[in-house]
Amino acid sequence: MSRNEPTPRSPSPLASGSDSRWASPGFGDDRAVSPVVGAVLMLALVFLLVGVIQTTAIPAANAQLEFRHSEEVRSDVVGLAATADRVADGGHAQLAQVAVGFRYPTRLFFVNPPPVAGTLRTTDARTVTVDNARATGETGHYWNGSARTFRTHSVVYAPEYNEYGAAPTTVYEPWAVYGRADGRTLPRTATDLVDGRRISLVALDGRYSRSVPGTVGVSVTPTSAPVRTVTVANATDPDTGEPEPITLTVRTGIRNDTWAELLDEEMTDSDGHVAGFSCLREPPEPCGELTLTLEPGTYELRLGEVGIGSGASEEPAAYLTDVAGNATAVTETGRQRLAVEARDRFDNPVSGVPVTATVTNGSGEVRPTSSVTDEGGRATFVYRAPETVNETAPVTVRAQFGAGDAPRNVTFDLLLVDRTVNASAGTAGDGTGGAPGDGGPGDGGAGDGTSAGAVGTVGGTVDSGPSQGEGREVTFSLDADRSVTVTGISVRTGNDLADGEYVERNTTVDGSALPTEVSGEFEVALRDVFKSANRRGSGDLGVGEFVDPAEADLVVTLQFDDGSTLEVGIG
Repeated sequence: MSRNEPTPRSPSPLASGSDSRWASPGFGDDRAVSPVVGAVLMLALVFLLVGVIQTTAIPAANAQLEFRHSEEVRSDVVGLAATADRVADGGHAQLAQVAVGFRYPTRLFFVNPPPVAGTLRTTDARTVTVDNARATGETGHYWNGSARTFRTHSVVYAPEYNEYGAAPTTVYEPWAVYGRADGRTLPRTATDLVDGRRISLVALDGRYSRSVPGTVGVSVTPTSAPVRTVTVANATDPDTGEPEPITLTVRTGIRNDTWAELLDEEMTDSDGHVAGFSCLREPPEPCGELTLTLEPGTYELRLGEVGIGSGASEEPAAYLTDVAGNATAVTETGRQRLAVEARDRFDNPVSGVPVTATVTNGSGEVRPTSSVTDEGGRATFVYRAPETVNETAPVTVRAQFGAGDAPRNVTFDLLLVDRTVNASAGTAGDGTGGAPGDGGPGDGGAGDGTSAGAVGTVGGTVDSGPSQGEGREVTFSLDADRSVTVTGISVRTGNDLADGEYVERNTTVDGSALPTEVSGEFEVALRDVFKSANRRGSGDLGVGEFVDPAEADLVVTLQFDDGSTLEVGIG
């Protein structure tokens, strides 16, 4: 090659179309990197967002749900207390619903904690004491100023939330419902332990414990109901004559300052009747034991008991009281109905209690009519006076159940009267009005063999029913030594009712229409007694006891199938 010849050049890359940079195998992959990296970043953001929601928003939403459930279960426990009061008032079992737990709603892509399952349970029984309360009349030998104690449980709802850690425990004590949290007690209801001059206690018996993620039914049954009211007053110191105030002592978890709030309107400073109260412990501890001291005076004592769940038992009889027949006069051959009632410590009647009665002083005899107490807690006996009474003399009949120790016994003080000495001995409830041998019109006389001679009065009368627009009802009890047939009844008025003529309709004898055959004790019911002049309800028919027919406001004459008649005077 000559020096003048040009040096050969390599082919131009553009000319050859073979530039190595553009021909690199990595050129196509670089263009796919952007979509892949974007997708990865988006997925990472989604997971990050889900994680943030799961750790922050979901717990906050669940805490809100748990708070709402806490409010709901609090309302349910208040409803349980109201149900217990209704059962105590009406005497019929009911079912209360309590939302013990709940399940969280389903959330797509998110994880929920396990369902909530709080615990609803009864506590151990605690003692309530009523001291220095004294009653008059038929319950006075039981409510005699001595300390009377009662046992009652409480109901507690303990929450178990996943997020709402400050949720209060809800407690139902028989005198108030309250919440307990961080050492504080928050009243959910007012207290009815003392309301003016009314003292109330509906005790709780039985056992219950449930923990489920849902709603449960709590059965509430009457064990001593319907509640009764007994009038009591403070006792008096026999040595000094100073009043001994009624005191109430209860075990409670409510704090002293909360009790001050609950009792504010009942204190004497606020025209109430609570002279003072004290707690066993001071805040921040719960009261432990509360003692209320009432100002001297008369109070209405309202007691009862209901069962919560299972294991509750009927209250046994605690005392016996006289209902009818005490402090009455009986003439020779006369009879007097004696009625007693067995009651539990809450003053409610107890059925199925065997009762015996005997004459412990004086003459005569007593026989049972129904010696086992009925659904109303009552047992009845008939005292029979001897055929001959030479002079007025006292008679004592004692009725009792069990061992008979006080207050399981009651005495009837009767007065045996010689009819020839005191012809007007037929006082209230003496059993002489229309009794055999009283010489009344149409009376066959004792032992004369007639049906009228076999029947005598044994029970007081009852004047009941509406006083306006409808007739009244008068019922009374008689007793037949043998089987007799009553064919008719007539009624006439006298004394205070002499200015009005009365008619009767739908008369029954022992629950049957006339004529009817009866024996033993039987009841006569005069229904729909109207004043015939204007058909108004006879609200002025104030009869209520047996008297001599000559002194009666209402005289009832019974006709028998043998033609004999018997007059019964009611005044």
